[in-house]
Amino acid sequence: MNIRNCRSLIVAVTVLFAVMACRARTVADGATASADTSASAAPVAAAAVPPGALAVRLERQPCYGRCPEYVVELFADGRVRYEGRRNVATLGEKTANIAAGDVTALLRLFASAGFATADSAYVDGSPHCGQYHTDGPHVIMAALVGSQLKSVHIDTGCTERPKYLSTLATQVDSVARIAAWIGNGDNK
Repeated sequence: MNIRNCRSLIVAVTVLFAVMACRARTVADGATASADTSASAAPVAAAAVPPGALAVRLERQPCYGRCPEYVVELFADGRVRYEGRRNVATLGEKTANIAAGDVTALLRLFASAGFATADSAYVDGSPHCGQYHTDGPHVIMAALVGSQLKSVHIDTGCTERPKYLSTLATQVDSVARIAAWIGNGDNK
């Protein structure tokens, strides 16, 4: 893991802990929470997500080089499904289980980051791509927003794409605990 990936991971973990701490305080202060706080948490409340529903999906696509290519899906009940395609330590499908609360916390992180308001695509020629550089990997990320699965296609060659999207993608990998399946990950 290179320095840049270490820094990104540290930032992502810090954000996750901050979100979890805010959630703990909200639960502790439940009786005094305002209507605005309750309304903003409603789309990602655990009761609103059916237990077996797909909650988050991350697909990392090819680049000009040896970028890891895989799909990971996290379900509301804590199931994780991974499919390694190319340039990963484990090819094929694997499954695992994590705490359902970790998936709920991840959905809250998506909500607090503003994923619901992201464009559906940050690709060459899209309004918010900015200057474009070729040969970078594409990432397709989807998460439950209310009862709908919102998908965002990100070309990492777009210089003006929101940086929080990369942080969210790193968080998905971390929460899904797929490091052993993908290998060194230096080519992400």
